[in-house]
Amino acid sequence: MIKPYIDFETERLHIRSVMKEDKEDFMALRIHNSDISSVYSEVSGFKDLEWESELNSEKDIYLSIFQKTDEVFVASASIQAYEKTTIELGYDVSEAYRNRGYATEIIRGLGVEVHRKFPGARVIIRIEKDNIASRKAAEKGGGILTQNEDSLANQWFAKLKDLCNDETKNEIGELLEQGKDSVCVYEIP
Repeated sequence: MIKPYIDFETERLHIRSVMKEDKEDFMALRIHNSDISSVYSEVSGFKDLEWESELNSEKDIYLSIFQKTDEVFVASASIQAYEKTTIELGYDVSEAYRNRGYATEIIRGLGVEVHRKFPGARVIIRIEKDNIASRKAAEKGGGILTQNEDSLANQWFAKLKDLCNDETKNEIGELLEQGKDSVCVYEIP
């Protein structure tokens, strides 16, 4: 399957596949909202490596999201494992644009678009149990809680731990312990 280009609009948003000119806004949001933002400054080239891996990903589609009225960048999103029978959505709204219903609009829009482009796929979102705002957005966006599961982030954090200084290693160790908490899995019909 050839990786599809995504480009559609919702009531207030323009959602499209990420492009090279999106790098600064896209990565600034990623770094600002990351639990391990210090890794980006400590590990030489990590920001560029992550950007290139997302831009050129063969299995995931990364998206930039803009307000339709002024094309201001407000969020990023992902359609993960688009060739599989279960496709996972992810999204991250810039802090300045939260509590405006954008997350709900993104979930609804992505749900419709993914079901249109990949008919028959199961579409899910995994949300940390204590992220009440995202859980409410998923529910308002039509998501149905189907199960809880252990965090998958532990594998990723464990790989990064060896690349960091002692202070950051301790932070990541704490995150590994927190990762044992459940995440909620919502299905988007």
